[in-house]
Amino acid sequence: MIGAVGAFLWAKEGRPGRSPETSKAQLAKIVGKRLVTGSQEQTDELKIQYSIDSRMQQTIEQVYKRGGVPFGSLVAIDPRSGQVLAMVSHGMRGENMALRSSFPAASIFKVVTAAAALEGKKLSHDSLIPVRGSYHTLYKRNVMAGGGIDPANSPRHSRLISFEEALAKSVNSVFGKVGLFGVGSESLRKIATRFQFGKQIPLEMPVDVDQAVVPDDGFGVAESASGYTRQNTLSPVHGALIAAAIANGGVMMEPSVIDRVISKDGKTDYLFQPTPLATVMEKSTAEELGKMMHKTITDGTSRRAFNRVDRSVALNDVFIAGKTGTLNGWDPAGRYDWFVGFAEKEGQKIAVAALCVHGSRYGVKASQVARAAFEVYFGSTIAQDTSDAIQRAAHLRGGRHRRRSRRARAAVSYAPPVAASHSGSGT
Repeated sequence: MIGAVGAFLWAKEGRPGRSPETSKAQLAKIVGKRLVTGSQEQTDELKIQYSIDSRMQQTIEQVYKRGGVPFGSLVAIDPRSGQVLAMVSHGMRGENMALRSSFPAASIFKVVTAAAALEGKKLSHDSLIPVRGSYHTLYKRNVMAGGGIDPANSPRHSRLISFEEALAKSVNSVFGKVGLFGVGSESLRKIATRFQFGKQIPLEMPVDVDQAVVPDDGFGVAESASGYTRQNTLSPVHGALIAAAIANGGVMMEPSVIDRVISKDGKTDYLFQPTPLATVMEKSTAEELGKMMHKTITDGTSRRAFNRVDRSVALNDVFIAGKTGTLNGWDPAGRYDWFVGFAEKEGQKIAVAALCVHGSRYGVKASQVARAAFEVYFGSTIAQDTSDAIQRAAHLRGGRHRRRSRRARAAVSYAPPVAASHSGSGT
């Protein structure tokens, strides 16, 4: 089939640099939903050269295999061009998890809420917000009667937390209040659309459309803004694009997995051309949001995964930013664990989305999988980094990661109702 489609491809304006809409529509018929695991594919009629970094792809595949998780996926993208550097799908035989949108976005959606608040000048990174109760629960009383987002209205038994720290530690009630009292449902829906929720992502493979459900009622807005809902969905491809847009100054590039197509006579019938997809936010907003996400690495929910990162040969002096998210889900059943972020050093940039779905016990965490991808990318001349990344992932299955709390043990058998579960953990 690839030969027949290839013949059709170069019969239709077979020249480098033709319109992205036409080329991607035709290339999609070649690639389909199958897993792309290598740098090229060749038949008697044509050669497809992919943008995949084989070393990174193989390393992350091994991290998942040895990491003790039943399902997982990682997508890595060059934020400047949109080229896909890795697309790993683990556990779903015959299906590419990277393209699926059945996964709850969880607290990754806090990045959307934060961007809306910064862009609308409602808050800055150092704004202080009242908070009471646990960070990782979402009780109605702590949102509706929690003092709003003005520190002057702090209720009794509350404390103040900076917006930056609230993002780093994934404080649900704070982001519920930011969405409800700061951003508002209409503005949140608008920026979610700019982030490409509800839109078809133009890749040479069919990516499921992600949803952002932002209701008009008060507490529903809080649930959506904090990510404490399974109605907001995210594919790993889309997650990587969100991180890439922040790393690229607010501009989201069209993703691409194909670098070029060469016919049997050596003619280049398709050549990748970087193409902007959307301006998601202003450059200043992206820079401030990136600095806020850096605190996730140093003092927030990813600090253990990136512990002693300054001693890493590959990651020394690399700026890393990210956001985590966890929530129970059903398709497949388990505890969903996200890391979406980016890393940069001296003009080199990479954005990733890593997803782990944990079953009866925790395996390697998504933050650790992302770290492995960063180590391979920035340690491309250091062969030992690949082995170290795999060994670290296998080692981290032990100790704390093998022991599951009562809450985690219930993850597969029970997940809270979409709109009414306000006391379970979601980060």
